[in-house]
Amino acid sequence: MVIVGALWLFWPRRPVLGVSYVNGRNATLWSTTAQVREATATLEFGDRLEILDREGAFAEVRTAKGQDGWVDMRSLVRSEEWDLAMALLAKAKQMPVEARGHTKAAGNLRTEPKRQAERVLQLSRDVPVEMLERQVADGPVVKSGEDAEENEDAEPRKEDWWLVRAKPLGQGEIAGWVLGRFLEVDLPSPLPDYVSGAGIHPVAWFVLGQVPDSTGGVLPEYLVLGTRGTEGLDCDFTILRVYSPLTKRPGYGTAYVESNVCGHLPLDLHAATPPGDEARFQFRGTDSGGRTTDRKYVAHEASVRRVNDEGTSRAAKVRRPAKPR
Repeated sequence: MVIVGALWLFWPRRPVLGVSYVNGRNATLWSTTAQVREATATLEFGDRLEILDREGAFAEVRTAKGQDGWVDMRSLVRSEEWDLAMALLAKAKQMPVEARGHTKAAGNLRTEPKRQAERVLQLSRDVPVEMLERQVADGPVVKSGEDAEENEDAEPRKEDWWLVRAKPLGQGEIAGWVLGRFLEVDLPSPLPDYVSGAGIHPVAWFVLGQVPDSTGGVLPEYLVLGTRGTEGLDCDFTILRVYSPLTKRPGYGTAYVESNVCGHLPLDLHAATPPGDEARFQFRGTDSGGRTTDRKYVAHEASVRRVNDEGTSRAAKVRRPAKPR
């Protein structure tokens, strides 16, 4: 036993080339890279693996349980990128949620808001996400023709990126940056019809409070922030609308609208609780001269007005029925 122990301690071990983590729902550990091979284990999302060797698209790895085998490297992410993703997740857990939505197409979750950043995970379609922060980055250069000199001066297209927190089915919670065009905000009924009818691309929505409706009960009053669908804007949103229940017939009316605002998230909201109280919200806005100031609003049932720092009201918009699509 002493001899065996000594051999185990001093026998030369294979060097570890690096450390990676499983970044898919699962990955198969194979006995060899040959065509005829045996699956020896199923690796789970987040499993830590030591890299012992590489051969083509496969890496020989050792699991935390000491099991050796081969795995497809497309299922792995390097430890540096994994650490960045975990740091992003820790940051994301401390951030307010600006909107909840889902992926409307498969999209790569990256460590930074740019296409060249390392991919942490590919989110499939219809994965629920919490949208936390928006940033704009340069996308691919749009070539206007075959003239090389003309394309040299072409500017890259601006793209929206969102920092999201997601929990794909069968995988752990993860955070990262994804292209905004792959995301869709989940709006409560009946807002999708009203918003699409107004040609608004929704960015975020909030409940200001509960207000009287046509049946004598109460329904939510909604604040919707959005744009006209253009990517790469300096503003997080350019349109602000408040939808309030109508009191004389079923449906919602547009209680307030601004279509020339340049607003920045996050939005600070103090909802009306209980029903009948005032709701207050504010955000940072940039005017035409480039000055950034706090824009403050007060909502009381169907009446919405903007106020200055002294609490003085500014002119409010006329309420009218919203037009569903």
